[in-house]
Amino acid sequence: MPDRPARPYRLAALAALPALLAACGGDPLREEVQMRIQHALQARDRAELPAAELTGFAWRQLCFGEDARPQLRFQGAGGERRTALDRGYFIAEAYVAGSPAGRCLGPEARLQLRRRRAGGETAIELRLAAAPAQ
Repeated sequence: MPDRPARPYRLAALAALPALLAACGGDPLREEVQMRIQHALQARDRAELPAAELTGFAWRQLCFGEDARPQLRFQGAGGERRTALDRGYFIAEAYVAGSPAGRCLGPEARLQLRRRRAGGETAIELRLAAAPAQ
């Protein structure tokens, strides 16, 4: 009796392949933004930077989502690029002063990055930097 391939297993493996490849490939935009945030903070607990420095490409507008995972939408001449930051990054909630949640900013806007520690975990918060005193 010849061995027959287990077709249901084969089909299930093929169906899961795109999801596995996407997970391995990662999101280059997310990785770039997070790397630039980490570089700006280095060993400090706070840092400020122009929003334009979050990426290496030009964009006109950055919009922040209000989701549990920070959603960033970069809009420019080439269209829109979206990413969601990993766990460990969060946007100050809409009721917090300086929250960018639900707002769109230009590249000249300044962001404040804050490293928060609680219960042995570290998270990085994104806020709008206070306007300089005139």
